[in-house]
Amino acid sequence: MQKSQEQRFFGHADATEILDVVSEEFADTIGLVMPFSLEEPLVLDSVHPGLPGAEDEVRVAFRLGFRTPAGARAGFIQVPLESALILSGGLQTLPADEIRAMSARKAPNDEDKAAIHECGKILGCAIDSRLKMQLGPESEVIFAGCQGIGPGEAPTLPGYGGEAFTVRWQQAGFPGFDLFELLIAIPL
Repeated sequence: MQKSQEQRFFGHADATEILDVVSEEFADTIGLVMPFSLEEPLVLDSVHPGLPGAEDEVRVAFRLGFRTPAGARAGFIQVPLESALILSGGLQTLPADEIRAMSARKAPNDEDKAAIHECGKILGCAIDSRLKMQLGPESEVIFAGCQGIGPGEAPTLPGYGGEAFTVRWQQAGFPGFDLFELLIAIPL
C-alpha cells in the first residue's frame, strides 16, 4: 500500500496526531500565561486544497516552518485579533480591566505587536520541543513571524508553492470572553 503525502512528510505520525500536538501545546503554553480553555474541534480535521483564511474578521497568523526528513513546509495558527490582544495583555501581565479594554481595539499598538510576536516565538519553541519528542530530533518547527489578515484574506507564507494543508478549526477561550475560533493549518 502506498503511503500518502502526509504520512511521508511527518513520518509515522498521521495529521491528526500532529494537529493534536500543535493544539495541545498551544493550550498548554497559553495556559502558563493566563487561564485558557480548548474545546473539541468544530469540524473534523480535513484537507484544504489551498491557504485557508479569515472569512469574516481580522485575524493574526502565527506562521510556522515545519522541517522533517521529507523536506520543509509552512504552516500556521490563526486567532482573531481580539484574542491576540487578550493574549498580548496576558503576556504583559496587565490587570484584567486593561486586558478587556485593549481587546476592543481595532488595531494593536507597538507594545501589543511586540507581545504578540513574543508569544509566537514562545509557541514556536514549545511546539518544536513537543514535535521533537513525538517524531524525533530530525524534526523541527520554527516561528516565522506574525501577520495580520483582513477578512477574506489568507496569510503570506515564505516558500509556499500552492500545496494543500490539513486543517483543524477548534473553539477556544479565555474566561470572561466569548469563545473564538482557533485555526491550525499544517503541511499535508
